Amino acid sequence: MNCKLSQLANEAIIESQMIFAKERKIPLCIARMEYDPGHNDEEKFKDVIAFIHAFIDYNPILLDRDNTYLLFFKDVRIHTAVKMIKKLIFSLKIKYSTQIKRISVTSVDLEDSLFTLLERLDKYFLMLKTSKNETIFYGTKDFDFVAQRSKTDLLDSIFKKDPHIKIYNFFKNIPLIEDVIIKNYKEDLLKIQIDPSKLSFYKREKSIYIEHNLLPDIIKADIFKIDFTNSIILFYNLEFLDSSPVDREDIRVKPHKALPVKVSYADYMLFEGIVIDLSVNSLLIATQLAKLEKINSQNIDNMEFDIKFHLPFANRDNIISTKGKIYKILGNQVVFNITPNPVQKSKISSYISARQHQLITELENEISKNHEFSHSAI
Repeated sequence: MNCKLSQLANEAIIESQMIFAKERKIPLCIARMEYDPGHNDEEKFKDVIAFIHAFIDYNPILLDRDNTYLLFFKDVRIHTAVKMIKKLIFSLKIKYSTQIKRISVTSVDLEDSLFTLLERLDKYFLMLKTSKNETIFYGTKDFDFVAQRSKTDLLDSIFKKDPHIKIYNFFKNIPLIEDVIIKNYKEDLLKIQIDPSKLSFYKREKSIYIEHNLLPDIIKADIFKIDFTNSIILFYNLEFLDSSPVDREDIRVKPHKALPVKVSYADYMLFEGIVIDLSVNSLLIATQLAKLEKINSQNIDNMEFDIKFHLPFANRDNIISTKGKIYKILGNQVVFNITPNPVQKSKISSYISARQHQLITELENEISKNHEFSHSAI
């Protein structure tokens, strides 16, 4: 194949994708992925490429150079693209035992040319060569991890360019989302104004989560002060997160009462605990710290545990027995990814649905009460 013609074809496709996104005013993200298929299994290579193509919603994949590929994420914002790529890396590892060595990701800016876009993508890609632990490196024209800028200066420039943000707060795991406009940001203090009927929910929390269209990561911010008279909230200690509750795909609920749980391995009971929250695919369990420290000292990456817990319904309790792998240990709490069978999954879904209706009713009553209070105070 003529390499020059191949390069020109790729550049033409990239530019046409950029024009398409700019004219329709939709986000477009591009990733450069290093994948070395080896020389042994052509069928596996085809399967992997087909899987990636389907995963990115059949958007273009371009063979670039030196075992690298360009992936396009049309109508996908940078935060979602990064989340999708992290999931893609994990899925390829599990499904095909395929290790992706490096991926750089960026989004197309209105001021980008083909040169500036590829220069930024290449810069992130080269940064990964000097990193021992990172697989993915990402940023935007305004949000550049490589640039030597302070966090405050970086956020100040982005918030001035676009002051619109989404605030995520949680009422017993039900997300409360507010679209707000930043009133002021200075010296790591963020000032917003919100609906008075929602203020009491912030009073209960120590921190919230912020999403911005120009930022690839969710921001966690601590609540500094609440002005109930003017419906103003001040946040401080803003920090970027690799993952957050905002990224959860499954509906999670807190049980209405303590749910006892037992975790065992190879017919040996390891510990008992309480289910803190659950979804159809995961459990958060609290137990004795010493028990988890002992487990955490072992090689648990591929260990599959037996988990048994009770789900209360109106007529009777249902015992759920399922397999699970440890996703994360946090102090005396452990997150399990679980794989219930279809019958068990149906029971968990029914419980979550019932619990969700209860929580929504509680939430509606709380908002109504706060609304009446805010009006009476005026």
